[in-house]
Amino acid sequence: MKGQAILISYTLAVLLAVIFITFSSVMFFSFYSSFLKNQVRSNLESLSLKLYSSIITAYEIANSSEFLPKNNSCVLLQEINLNFPPKISGKNYEIHVQLSEQSLEIKAKALDYTETFEIKLPKIYANFEGKIESGKKTNLYYYRCNLNNAISDKIILGEIEGI
Repeated sequence: MKGQAILISYTLAVLLAVIFITFSSVMFFSFYSSFLKNQVRSNLESLSLKLYSSIITAYEIANSSEFLPKNNSCVLLQEINLNFPPKISGKNYEIHVQLSEQSLEIKAKALDYTETFEIKLPKIYANFEGKIESGKKTNLYYYRCNLNNAISDKIILGEIEGI
């Protein structure tokens, strides 16, 4: 009987230790996952607002320009180098800009993670093309085009070649 009691007490002690370690591991993983999710979301928000600030800067400078290109040509009015990090919290990301009828929509997402950030901002009157991808040097180009005597502005997000 005495040997069985010692065996049972050791078994219970090991079982309690395994339960405690499992519970601690689950709590730590939950805390770390929540922290990482908040960190990624915060970084996506920061990059989106930085991009919007660059768009507004280019838009205000180009909008105040009265330069009109020759017929059937385009002129670069503004170029801004976007110094975005290669990764955020160790994750790759993409940022898409869409122009709707009411607003400018910026959608940023971490590619190998489920976190996304979307924001709707006041509309500007220029067309958009391109996206930002992590790890690529990107510029923001603001063009004014005169195609068949129709003046239009265009913003292009593009990769810098040769860097």
